[in-house]
Amino acid sequence: MDIKDIKYISTIVEMASFSKASKKLYISQPALSQGIRRIEAELGVTLFVRDRTKVVPTAAALQIAKEGMPLVLKAEALTQSIINQGTDVAYHVRIGLSQFSYAWKNIEKLSTDRAFLGVPCCRGRISLFGTANL
Repeated sequence: MDIKDIKYISTIVEMASFSKASKKLYISQPALSQGIRRIEAELGVTLFVRDRTKVVPTAAALQIAKEGMPLVLKAEALTQSIINQGTDVAYHVRIGLSQFSYAWKNIEKLSTDRAFLGVPCCRGRISLFGTANL
């Protein structure tokens, strides 16, 4: 069982529904069900009692959710902390554009607005090329 599995179980416990949990986790409901069956087989316990109208977590699922969710939150916080530190690596982004595109008409904005491009670091360099200057 890994962090992703704990997150799956905790979300199902929180939402009390596989379909609602799958939407919150941005995965398909069959994939979530299959993942839970895999975890149940790995642990040798039933995590949820299912019927057509409801999902009831067992004591094992409640324990995993209670003790595991702080681990999930800690792992997510660590990941975000590392991302927020940025990187010392400079990079070069090249973007090819047609002269007929909306972006071509706004080339100045693209060449200066890193947030517009979703570039997280200001140390890189962005160059633009298109059919007009090829």
